[in-house]
Amino acid sequence: MRRFTLMMVAVLVCLPLAPAAPNPVPLLAIRLDQASQSVNVTENSSATAVFTGECMVSKLPYVKATVTLTASTDRGWAAQVNPVTMVFTTTDPQAFTATVVVPAATPNGTATLFVNGTIVANGLQSLSQTKAVLSVTGPAPAPPAANQTGNGTNSTARPSSNRTAGGGFSTVRADSGFLGLGNDRWMMVGATVMLVGAVVALAARARRRRRAQDVEPDNH
Repeated sequence: MRRFTLMMVAVLVCLPLAPAAPNPVPLLAIRLDQASQSVNVTENSSATAVFTGECMVSKLPYVKATVTLTASTDRGWAAQVNPVTMVFTTTDPQAFTATVVVPAATPNGTATLFVNGTIVANGLQSLSQTKAVLSVTGPAPAPPAANQTGNGTNSTARPSSNRTAGGGFSTVRADSGFLGLGNDRWMMVGATVMLVGAVVALAARARRRRRAQDVEPDNH
């Protein structure tokens, strides 16, 4: 009995010194080599940003772990990761790349790249995520369009003399003519001048005839 008691005491003393059992739940750590990148886009061309990184796992030594990766951005731009799936039989890190395509004509701004991973081993799984910042320099803003009507702010153009009829009708130009008078008015003025000239000429001719008649009796 005494010997059994001493054995139980020895077991209780040694229990705290025994190594803890390994965690059966696999763990995944995702790391990107670049915390940020910058790209330039134009009105007609897109840009591609490529991030590199690696995955590190913690698992039981005798089980196989499978890691699945996905990539996305908070701006909705196309993003993908390669490879999508990794198989770990050891705990050695494995590398991957994440690619983001920035559309053409994107204005200046930033976006966040997210790389998400899921690790599964022996029926147990866990999640992990990392992120990076992508800065975009877009095309220069286009200059303001010129005011074609001449009625806008800071415009020195004179108002157009074109008058447009209702929908479906063509534009009619009203020519102001010489010295601001219409062509029809100038025709009326010309006709009036000619008529007055003819009247004056007839009156002068009549006066000459009367003078000639008055002079003839004196000559006889």
